Amino acid sequence: MKSVKSAVIAAGGFGSRLFPATKSIAKPLIPILNKPTIHYILEDCIQAGIEKIIIVKNPDDTSIENYFSRDPELENYLHQKGKVGILNDFYQILDRCDFEFIPEDKSLPYGNARALCTVKDHLLNMPFVYMWSDVFYTGTKSTVQEAIKKFSEQSNTHGVLCASRVSEAEIPKKGIVKIKPGTSDEIEFIIEKPKLEEAPSNIGTSAPYVFSPEIFNYLDPHNVNARLGELVVQDAISQMIENGLKFKISFASGKYLTNGDPFNMFKSTVEVALTDPDIGQRAKEYLEQINQTDS
Repeated sequence: MKSVKSAVIAAGGFGSRLFPATKSIAKPLIPILNKPTIHYILEDCIQAGIEKIIIVKNPDDTSIENYFSRDPELENYLHQKGKVGILNDFYQILDRCDFEFIPEDKSLPYGNARALCTVKDHLLNMPFVYMWSDVFYTGTKSTVQEAIKKFSEQSNTHGVLCASRVSEAEIPKKGIVKIKPGTSDEIEFIIEKPKLEEAPSNIGTSAPYVFSPEIFNYLDPHNVNARLGELVVQDAISQMIENGLKFKISFASGKYLTNGDPFNMFKSTVEVALTDPDIGQRAKEYLEQINQTDS
């Protein structure tokens, strides 16, 4: 069984769709309720047994590093106020993972593969999880763990992509896959951000991805996608599949959420609020009250 203990989180963007909020705070730190988005992602990783977290960050930003650092003055204050519980809940992330913060190489072409090319020499020839810093999932099960389980149990599989069925409006924003005939989960090919009429299905992929280290043999910074003008990991996946290496999908049991733009950030906040054990019932009652007032 293949062991997966490392995760790479791409967090080097400017978050322009959330400007001006992202002028002073990195997008991964914008909160959904009382936790930044990246905090939910790391909780998922910890539940899946990940031990090393590599965060690829904007070279000029230190806020993510600061968030995952200890603060003696704050610790002392919370101890004095009898709030040790929330402190322990937070610091368990620091205690259970080793962190490495790598500045994204901005000399590489823009695209979702730039962070991977940046950290090529930091992964020690081991399989790993690749994640976006603005995507997470609700639910009781770890989406990362589900993908790792599928990857680990199938020795001839070189990658697993998390997937879900998406609406027509979402198809041009996703990597869309065609499933190989005669299988339920093997990818025949993938197209990144296709036009609606070119999409081979409505099965869209998103992080987390689980990759074997062979992915780096197919990631060429000079191989920019001609249609998109971007360096995309989906092109490397396609080349691997063409060379006979198997990739599969893992349908997430949880609900896909993102803070990638204002409306989706709002949706994510509502979804998390409704499932929160402390405020879920009050959130539901408030939304019902709004609905009744509007009607």
